Amino acid sequence: MTPRPKKHHYVPKSYLAGFTPSGGVEDSLWVHREGKSRKSKPEACAFEREYYSRTEAGTGYSDLESRLGVIEGAGMNVIKGIVAGGRLPGGEELDPLLDFVAIMSTRGPNTRERFDEFVSEVSRKYLIIAKHCESWNKGEHPGHDSTSPSAEEIDEFKKSELGPDHKLLPFLDGVEVVKKCLVGRQWAVWRTAETAARLITTDNPVIIDWMFPTDTRDLPGHAHRHTMLSMPLTKRLLLVGCHEAAMDVQEPMPIEIVACQNGLRLVRARHEAFSCEADFPILLPEKGVVGIQSLAATGAE
Repeated sequence: MTPRPKKHHYVPKSYLAGFTPSGGVEDSLWVHREGKSRKSKPEACAFEREYYSRTEAGTGYSDLESRLGVIEGAGMNVIKGIVAGGRLPGGEELDPLLDFVAIMSTRGPNTRERFDEFVSEVSRKYLIIAKHCESWNKGEHPGHDSTSPSAEEIDEFKKSELGPDHKLLPFLDGVEVVKKCLVGRQWAVWRTAETAARLITTDNPVIIDWMFPTDTRDLPGHAHRHTMLSMPLTKRLLLVGCHEAAMDVQEPMPIEIVACQNGLRLVRARHEAFSCEADFPILLPEKGVVGIQSLAATGAE
């Protein structure tokens, strides 16, 4: 029997290989975390033990690694085709890449943590109301402290209402919803020059931003119009999708756009960023394009 893997990558090592110098999974890349940098291989990056494991009624212990592997493999094949052929496929040929973007939008710890925070708050308020109603039905007049649920009560409520695998719901139920939104976008690939500065990626590689300044307090989402989704496919290719029209830029990408994308990814990273080289450019409002290493050397924030 083949041993079940315990290291579950939420950023696939096959994807991270695209940010190594050679593009190979056995090569090393730079990992940046909390102002420190080190070299590592993709295999040792962006994973947690038993991250996708779940318990299914009647079937015992299982995980989602095999399902993810199929989607990752098909998506990476499309990326390899873009690298080799120099063009973004259309129609059904693009579907495996959009499936890959969908799981990368929902599988990471950022999404899981935001979902769990939301569910915990809804559960807390529901339990407070339920305790108040129960007390009032008994003729009691409870204070707030007596009806505030404990962390254990909230956790048990989430498990009973959503199931023991509720932390996997953003992935299990969210992928199809995200995919429908992705299909409605227009897509383009932006490229850097062969000798230019490289793109980086992070443990939160899919970013959505408003295309224009807005007064709304809403966070930009997959279904929102006037938003741009971006995801580095490799150190030289950036996937861009908009609802209105695909945004083409001058090729190769100007250094300012590369630096802007790198800086944006650093801000949105959960903990770690991954780059081909120790130094890479970012764009700062007052300084312009600067190297991350030179910035660190000066002690600037």
